[in-house]
Amino acid sequence: MNRNKNISELINLLEIQKNNVVEDSKKNGVKLNAIRDLLLKDEITFEDEVISKYLVVKTIKGTVKHFKDSGITTTSGLVITQLYVSKLINGTSNKINKVLLRMAKETINTNKSAANQRGLYL
Repeated sequence: MNRNKNISELINLLEIQKNNVVEDSKKNGVKLNAIRDLLLKDEITFEDEVISKYLVVKTIKGTVKHFKDSGITTTSGLVITQLYVSKLINGTSNKINKVLLRMAKETINTNKSAANQRGLYL
């Protein structure tokens, strides 16, 4: 009897998680469409490109790795670092599209919140 109850609870939890995954993927799809539309409409700056990559990868380390692996440097010829990406996201640069910047700040806050819940620090 107890085993059946546990299995039933597990099935209910899986259904809830499945619904959460579907909702999260819809939200991510909307974000990616918004990024694409913004980049198609406006003049793309290098900073916009960095922020856009961050929104796709969702980690600062992954963003830096992408640009290092590609051999892409900043406009002044510097190698992109985690500090550079972090400053772009947390700064108030007028060069970055405001919608992209807002989405990046939301993403970094979500990542920090998840890390704090797991007991990790970024």
